[in-house]
Amino acid sequence: MEDYMHVYGLLDTSIRTCNQGDYIIVESVKRELAKCLDNSFVLELPTHAPIMRPGEFGFRPEGNSDYCALKQMDCAFLCGTNLITHDITSKWNQWNIQENDLSVLGGKVISVGVGSAPGFSSFSRRALKLYSAVFSKSFIHSARDERTKLLLESCGLRALNTGCATMWMLTKEHCDAIPCNKASVAVATLTDYKRDPDHDTQLLNLLLELYEKVYLWIQGIGDFAYVNDLGFADKIELISPNLNAYNSFLNHVDCDYVGTRLHAGIKAMQKTKRSIILGVDNRSFDISRTYGINYVPRDDIDALKRKITGKFETSIGINESAVTEFLSQFEGMSVV
Repeated sequence: MEDYMHVYGLLDTSIRTCNQGDYIIVESVKRELAKCLDNSFVLELPTHAPIMRPGEFGFRPEGNSDYCALKQMDCAFLCGTNLITHDITSKWNQWNIQENDLSVLGGKVISVGVGSAPGFSSFSRRALKLYSAVFSKSFIHSARDERTKLLLESCGLRALNTGCATMWMLTKEHCDAIPCNKASVAVATLTDYKRDPDHDTQLLNLLLELYEKVYLWIQGIGDFAYVNDLGFADKIELISPNLNAYNSFLNHVDCDYVGTRLHAGIKAMQKTKRSIILGVDNRSFDISRTYGINYVPRDDIDALKRKITGKFETSIGINESAVTEFLSQFEGMSVV
């Protein structure tokens, strides 16, 4: 046993989230980093709020034990999703990083399957300076997609396109166990913040036509109200809005996944379910440019029907060598 106890931060997107998909991401990050995290002291920290708000630890923070614990962190793992953005000016940033946070996070953050917001290819002056200061230059970073990899490299960092950490277990051997033929039951999702009543109505009607039974998992805080507004709440079975309920459903029901929520679809593939992900934002599109997720634009209902009724294999094409290279950096980084 080492004489030194490692202390790691886990920048957790599921703290104060309105999206259960963040729990899927954090669950996967913890699984992939288990050899490192399970035998070390882990401080779970929010991404949706600054860590060092003014006055957080008083006028003399060096005398505060919580502040001293944060200063003791060897590094902090940043857990996936659309965290990188062009500018850091809004309180609605997914990763609410501020200059004050550099006192405990400066040079310590390691990206784990992190992605970026849509619609930009370079950083503002402030964002470039802050990201360059907060990310570690001692480790290679893991990016969710090629665009994010290039953005991280523009900060002077080394990065690999590993895909999202939720996808790392989707090896060829795992994907070979996913059925090619249509199931008799479907589980769907909708996206409350990307509403398209016409196409979402077409989607649910198509599923009711093609499957004997249709379930819907409530992943976002506004999904139930949206399904109710569409008039389908009494036509389909609802799965409770928590990851335990969704995991239990997937463990016990032979089904296809068809929906607009990327991580609900990836979770279904983790559970060896045939999955079709409907594109509504940049996440599924960016990932589909590199990896073989079964992706159909939401507005192409004819293509979706052909996909559902047809036979297809699942082949994600994870770059296992990149994942191994990233994870190998943390071998031996534990207290025992």
